[in-house]
Amino acid sequence: MIVAKIALFGIAAVLMAVQFRALKSDYAVYIGTACAGLICIYILEYLSQVLREFEGLKQYISSNREYFGVLLKMVGITYICEFSAGICKDAGFHAVAGQIEIFGKLCILLSGLPIVFSLLQLIGDFT
Repeated sequence: MIVAKIALFGIAAVLMAVQFRALKSDYAVYIGTACAGLICIYILEYLSQVLREFEGLKQYISSNREYFGVLLKMVGITYICEFSAGICKDAGFHAVAGQIEIFGKLCILLSGLPIVFSLLQLIGDFT
């Protein structure tokens, strides 16, 4: 049910921002940023629940527990970059948003390299 509330809140904020855009475009950006910030607070609440579930999963996996840390780091990078790029796009700075997205993708690639190296080492041990 909370998903419907968040969706309706987002739609209401966007409709209000559209109305303000005709009068003063700065207010539309402020409304969009405030809405995104409030939704981000709800995301953080649910993220803590996800982290608790991952801690439970770690008990069942004995080897390579650091992969969960890498996975969570990747998810965090994705959310931060997507959130930042969305705000930049709303403000009309599409080039900056694109650069944030590219930087996020590179950070995710860099974060995942230890897993790739570990996989290659595992494949090399079997041959």
